[in-house]
Amino acid sequence: MKHLTFIQLLFFVFATTAISKAQTSNTTTTTTKFAIPNREVNCFKNFNVDQGGGIDKINAYLLSRLAELMYTERLDFDLKRLKNPTTFPPSGFKSTSLNSSSNLNFENDYRDRFEHWFYDLNAAPQNPTLKIETPVLSNTPNVTAPIAVNKSSLPAAPAVGTAVTVSPSTQYQLDSIAFEKTKPKFRFLNKRQNFVALPNGVGLPGYDPEVMIISKETYIIIVWRGTDDVYPNDVAEWYGTDFQVQAASGDGPLANVKMHSGMWNCFKIVRNAIIRTLNEFEAKTKNKKIFVTGHSLGGGEAIISATYLQAIGYNIGHVYSFAGPKILGDASFKTISNGLLNNKIERFEYGLDFVPKLNITIPLVTNYVDAPGNRHWLNHAGDNDFLNTPERKFPLTLNPFEYNNLSALEINRDNGDFGTIPVLLAYMALTLVDPGVAAPKDIRGFPLVNAGHHNPQFYIKKMWNLLGASMKAKVPAFDDPFPYLYPAVVGNK
Repeated sequence: MKHLTFIQLLFFVFATTAISKAQTSNTTTTTTKFAIPNREVNCFKNFNVDQGGGIDKINAYLLSRLAELMYTERLDFDLKRLKNPTTFPPSGFKSTSLNSSSNLNFENDYRDRFEHWFYDLNAAPQNPTLKIETPVLSNTPNVTAPIAVNKSSLPAAPAVGTAVTVSPSTQYQLDSIAFEKTKPKFRFLNKRQNFVALPNGVGLPGYDPEVMIISKETYIIIVWRGTDDVYPNDVAEWYGTDFQVQAASGDGPLANVKMHSGMWNCFKIVRNAIIRTLNEFEAKTKNKKIFVTGHSLGGGEAIISATYLQAIGYNIGHVYSFAGPKILGDASFKTISNGLLNNKIERFEYGLDFVPKLNITIPLVTNYVDAPGNRHWLNHAGDNDFLNTPERKFPLTLNPFEYNNLSALEINRDNGDFGTIPVLLAYMALTLVDPGVAAPKDIRGFPLVNAGHHNPQFYIKKMWNLLGASMKAKVPAFDDPFPYLYPAVVGNK
């Protein structure tokens, strides 16, 4: 019988209690940080790594959840609510009250929220040598002499083809190694850069790409963040990236194409870091399939980055773009992207979301065309969504006869004309002052844009509704936090 000091006894009781709790499987798993909601543990076992062309509905739903919580204020909200389920959010809480000033702890917070989605934390192997005995207290420290190993007494290696029986302790070590491999790896990449450099080190901020890379044994997920207010405010990224609509030439395999300058330059800032991380995560050596997703600006970056990565030899599994821009590049870019990622790009648009409606092409200057991939329009006024639907008609005119034979649904789904960029900028500026300001309307009085429809929660709700009952039983339920995360102010996600 071993003799334990009082301090050793306390540590022993604490350790064995913690291990016992970790190895207990419950419907709702409890961690030291928060109670894990039902069906979250290892829900990515239902992620279809080998999906074919078109939409995989479970994949779309799970990726939309990852994309939403790339926004710091939304992740903060979700963690607060999980940690304080009975007291948060308080009455009258507004999402603008959240702390969205820093990325310093984002990787850890994101890992805390999602790590258990990718492996079964209840499947940890149990150490067979761990036995709880009634200890004998002693005031004398327990000192054990080193164990001498007689190597000559070790058994000889078995002949090839001979069945090998391993000891329980060796099997535990093997099982532990295998269990550790089931855990995902997370890497958050972010690099801030001025989009205009001025003398004396002064510059205008505007580039702030943020991307999370999650690696499993057979696949990798890249999640891009959309426009945010982390650096140094929401306006900076709008004018420094989103509205840098002039055409920029690509490089490498995309040298002969023109793309949206802000998004292409934003990708280039973190491109080398992404490639280094993918190589570290053995993307090429293990031929892992890479799934790329994002919301808003992140949806555009998802398509651009996936196209480039496929062109340099990475294995892109699929791209899911939520609320991404209508315009990314010229006809050459679209042709190359569709050729490299044949039927692997899904673009989702909700209702009158202004981002997918904005056409920024300037004839004889940019010559942009519609983004590559399959367009899916999600009906904000009903359940009759239109998957794999044609692109919006642009531009429509102020001719009143043009609308005579179009229903409200057809205008909502097909009409891409809500004015020029100055009209959009004026409308966005007004929404910052008055979120209830009337949106631009067409000749028949139908609204042409809705700032609130850009909210990622609408997209998640639609992805959830697309699932059948058997699919819903395999994934975490959609939890609608209305009204706390439904601000109508442009840019406030």
